[in-house]
Amino acid sequence: MYIITEPLLDEGLKILRTIGEVRVIENTNPENLKAEIRNADAIVVKFARITKECIDVAHHLKVIAKHGVGTDNIDVERATERGIWVVNVPAANADSVAEFTIGLILAITRRIPEGVQQIKEGKWERESLLGLELTGKTLGIIGFGTIGQKVARKIKGFDMKLLTYDPFVSKEKAAELGAVLVDLDTLLRESDIITLHLPLNKETRGLIGERELKMVKPSSFLINAARSEIVDKKALISAIKEKRLAGVALDVFETEPPPSNDELLALPNVYATPHIAAMTKQVQENIVRTVCSDVVRVLKGEAPVNAINRV
Repeated sequence: MYIITEPLLDEGLKILRTIGEVRVIENTNPENLKAEIRNADAIVVKFARITKECIDVAHHLKVIAKHGVGTDNIDVERATERGIWVVNVPAANADSVAEFTIGLILAITRRIPEGVQQIKEGKWERESLLGLELTGKTLGIIGFGTIGQKVARKIKGFDMKLLTYDPFVSKEKAAELGAVLVDLDTLLRESDIITLHLPLNKETRGLIGERELKMVKPSSFLINAARSEIVDKKALISAIKEKRLAGVALDVFETEPPPSNDELLALPNVYATPHIAAMTKQVQENIVRTVCSDVVRVLKGEAPVNAINRV
């Protein structure tokens, strides 16, 4: 068996080598990926885009394994048509992403990065760093799946009012976690902080656009550690320039890494981190162990544990 993979922890490589030859690839531009995947029986991907064109030249491919949760970089429909399993690691990063989300909320509302920078520059301008106390404020959670629910659980101690929007969640389930289920417009109008916890798909792409951003309070903050494309970038830039948002914290970008001249990142009140919400030792070890074990199962002729399609 021949397996190709983006760089992995050694534990993952050891698991894969129990079933076949493993080649680690770092150049995942479309042409190189097509050349590499031609003879592969399996591929493990992080950010590489596995398009229809890639899948169609991979005549031996049996499984595409996502090192993580979101499979928006994989053409799952085409893989299914070709009889190729697609597997991921559902909920493996939920606690880490929820914790990181709360960290971003605290960082942006209390202006922690600016305070750190002041000290490094030998400054002491406390009055310029007036922040927002979370007690009594309203947190709007858009997407109340595993991560959204963990955010609700973990932030309870801050005594905030919780609103959530999710068409697939009942009022009773939201209430169990101390949240009130509302429509999207109500959440946008009433929230002091808005955090996104949605997968990227046809329904969620551009969900937060010009219309939606005109509803939010000028004093509100937007947190996105889900997927960049859920928010219309041009509309977001306009909202920040026109001071219709107090601040934005981002851990995800359309292009990763983003270009150094990215207009959004150059704006004031935009906090950004390099997609590290799930970058904890525990999560990375769990992901690599789980996903590589599923690859081995498929290559042995068994069904995977965490398939997102049926073949």
